[in-house]
Amino acid sequence: MDVTKIQLYDEKKEAITRILDAAVKTMDFEQKNYLTTKAQLMRIVEKPGYESLGLPEVVAVSNKLLSKVAEHSGYVVPDKGKKAVGFGRIKAFFSPAGLTLADTDRQGEVKKQGLKGQKKLLQLIRLLPPYISSTDLELYSAKIRSAPLGVATSSKVARTTGDFDQLIAEQVLDAYAVEFDALVKDEPDAFMEAIVMASGAERMVDIRVKLRKQLVAVASVGEFLSMKDLVDRHLRDHRQPEKTSNKNKMFFWRKK
Repeated sequence: MDVTKIQLYDEKKEAITRILDAAVKTMDFEQKNYLTTKAQLMRIVEKPGYESLGLPEVVAVSNKLLSKVAEHSGYVVPDKGKKAVGFGRIKAFFSPAGLTLADTDRQGEVKKQGLKGQKKLLQLIRLLPPYISSTDLELYSAKIRSAPLGVATSSKVARTTGDFDQLIAEQVLDAYAVEFDALVKDEPDAFMEAIVMASGAERMVDIRVKLRKQLVAVASVGEFLSMKDLVDRHLRDHRQPEKTSNKNKMFFWRKK
């Protein structure tokens, strides 16, 4: 897809990312679902014929996909009628054959994100230093190339690419946990997030518990990199608040 033809592509991508980031930081939204949902939303944005899809529609679709997650976490959408958006062309994406994250979340049957293959995993682990050494990187690369493609088996000895994906994620997570704790210690105020209540009032909450919970749940290299990027974006926002003052306007959910 030629993204240069998509109107406001960067703005749409940023809106999707910010909304999903907010769901991780304030609700029970794990990285495996984060990655799946982001891929679904980007497919809508990049679908041929949808280049002119409006930013308000993209924001509305993103929030709709998080509806069940939000409800389960004690969030509501105030004044729903005032925020209604004419979905028009994108209505089909909410058919039974379309995007079904909300339904599968309700049934507790969210599918695990499938492996993208050995090539994808080999590309991702190149992004892991300094959390793994160059020696380990080359060693794992060789083992992944010779391993059969498959999901994690929970075996004590790594056999499949899924096993190696999980094993490497655990290793780099141990290294990153030290860095994360140092960030929390050095910038405690950065981890106090303003939550807008249904009444319109704001309340500051400590999001360290949420972030640590999501880090512990990481089960793949892709999930680790996504979570690390989220923390990096969060810290950049904290350090440059003037550039992100309108971010809450894209996130409709309000705490009960």
